[in-house]
Amino acid sequence: MRDSEWKAMPAALRDATHKGFSDESSWNQNRYRSIGLVTMSSSVAHAIENSVISLLQESEVREFAWKDLTTAKRRFAAQKIVDRAVEFVSSRQLRIDVLTWGTHDTRHGIKGRDDTANLARMYYHLMVTVMRFRWPQSAKWVNYVDRRTDMDWGELEQCLAGKTRREREGAQGELFSGTAISVLPPRVVQASSNEHVLIQVADLFAGMAAFSWNEVKSHDAWVRQQSGQHRLIHQGAVVSISNSASPKHAALEYLASKRLPYVSLRTEEGEGLRTYSPRHPINFWKYEPQGDYDKAPRKYES
Repeated sequence: MRDSEWKAMPAALRDATHKGFSDESSWNQNRYRSIGLVTMSSSVAHAIENSVISLLQESEVREFAWKDLTTAKRRFAAQKIVDRAVEFVSSRQLRIDVLTWGTHDTRHGIKGRDDTANLARMYYHLMVTVMRFRWPQSAKWVNYVDRRTDMDWGELEQCLAGKTRREREGAQGELFSGTAISVLPPRVVQASSNEHVLIQVADLFAGMAAFSWNEVKSHDAWVRQQSGQHRLIHQGAVVSISNSASPKHAALEYLASKRLPYVSLRTEEGEGLRTYSPRHPINFWKYEPQGDYDKAPRKYES
């Protein structure tokens, strides 16, 4: 970065000690949706970004996106990203937190649900939890989010800073009270994934998470087919797996093959990716409603 560009940056971005990069998957379709958040100290962010850029260049993939993972070429790129991410996680330079929620639970199974407003709240839950409890309290944050025009990112930024009352009114108060970041108000900055390659890493892990729950039966069948085992599902029903979906199954199983002691994938039991202790640096968090008061926003409320 040139000196002139550095000086032109807002002070909150220049002074940030920690950075986050996020993207979502299946946010308005399928039963399960997810958000991935990749976080690290600013001191190592540039080196990590360059490392991922290099491996994508080696793979001859200009920009990685989970939705485009339909070829062997992109499958190999996904595996390289997984390898590199695990390396950085193992050296404690990186965290990956993925929040997954189902739309058939008591929170989301309501008439007139506003998926965009709900996505904003899920971003809030994920960001505030990671910033408050997974990194030092003294951290100064900037979060880069994949650009989208239907979200009020400014309101999310204010909510993280504890300035907005709207989210805390009524029954939602129990969810949002006392959870503001107290050191320096965190910044939320829209960016494109080709500007910040770590958004692509967040996209991959978010994609694997949502896919693992949405396709839990087909993934179990795919694994058995690959191993030469064949089992009838649901009293003889055959699970169909398209050729274009096979690379996604392969990428998911590649992560499972790492046998990370804290990451679980139990498709034979109907469970997608899950981490049972959020302290671990790759954390697949399956959201559960916090009580009767915990309801997704409706379109006429938001």
